[in-house]
Amino acid sequence: LIGYDKNLPDMAGVEKLLKVLVGVSRHRAIQLAVVLPPDLSPEHKEMFWGRITDRPESHEALTVHEKGPEHAFKIFDSIFWAKSKRFEHEDWGCLLYTSPSPRDS
Repeated sequence: LIGYDKNLPDMAGVEKLLKVLVGVSRHRAIQLAVVLPPDLSPEHKEMFWGRITDRPESHEALTVHEKGPEHAFKIFDSIFWAKSKRFEHEDWGCLLYTSPSPRDS
C-alpha cells in the first residue's frame, strides 16, 4: 500500500501515523518509508498550491470553491506550508520503519 498525506511533514502527523502503525503491526508485518522532497522551494509551493486550485468543487479535500481562493490559501499556507517548512529543517531525508513479525495468536 502506498499512501500520501499532506500532513505527514507536520511532526504531529508523523506521530499519529506511527500510533496507527503500531496497532496494525500486532497483526501484520509492515514497512514504512517516508520520503520527503529534498527542499520546499517557492517553486514547490507554487506547484502544491496549483494542485489545490485545480481540484474540482466535488473534491473532499481543500478546494478554492467553497470559501474562495483567499481563504483556501490561508489554510494551505498556515497549516500545510508553514508546518512543512519547519519539518524541512529536520535531518530525516527518509524515515524507514520495519515492524517485528506479528505474533502468532
